[in-house]
Formats: sequence, C-alpha cells, structure tokens
Amino acid sequence: MVYSCHYQTNTNNMLERLKTHFVHIENEEEVTDYAHNRLDPLHKYIKDDDGIKWQLKIKRAAGSQSGEDIYTANVRLVTAKKNYGASAKGSSAEMAIDEVKQELEKKITHHSDKKMTLLKRGGRLAKRMLRQGS
Repeated sequence: MVYSCHYQTNTNNMLERLKTHFVHIENEEEVTDYAHNRLDPLHKYIKDDDGIKWQLKIKRAAGSQSGEDIYTANVRLVTAKKNYGASAKGSSAEMAIDEVKQELEKKITHHSDKKMTLLKRGGRLAKRMLRQGS
C-alpha cells in the first residue's frame, strides 16, 4: 500500500494549511498543484482566514468489473465557526477534485445564504414590532 502525506506551506493563499493524503497515487506533485488551483477560489466565500485548516485525501482504487481505476477525493474544511466536508468519485483524480470542489462550494454558499435569510427575517420581525409599538 502506497501512502504519503504532505504538509504544504504557501503563504500567498488561504490553502497555506492544506494537509494532503494520497493513497495509491503516483503523480502527487501534479495532483497537489491541480488541487491548489481548483480549491483556491473558494476563499472568496470564507471571511475568517486565520483559523482555517484543510484536509484533502485522494485515493485510487481498482475498478471491480471494468478494470478502470476509481478515484475518490475527500475534503474537510475546518473554520472557526463551521466545519464543511465533501466527498466525490471520478474516473481521474482531476475529475474527483472538480466534483468535490463543486460540492464543497455548494455547501459553503448554502450556509451563507441561510445565514443571510435568517438575518433578514430577524430584521423584518424587528421592523414589524417597531411599527406596531408606535
């Protein structure tokens, strides 16, 4: 079993605390660079850059019937206020990373949209109470 772990330190972007795990992956450098390029745009959704920790695990498993490899990508994002996680499978490591990025982006935006909706609802309630009181 081939297993390796890298701890990337890039001071330029939010992925400076990205911990990557590879299981049965040969071209780790290329996959790590691709993951950085695909996951870096997610920083626009996250305001708290200080307490962020990333974990990315990419695993290759042999397909049972077709003989093709199946790649699984798991991402865990830990922020100070909320934890996010996503998992996806694909026929290549790049496809699995793309799918997991879309799923993670969907979860992050859903959470921020929900927060904004609750904030607006509370504002409407407060305004209604002020109108009734005067």
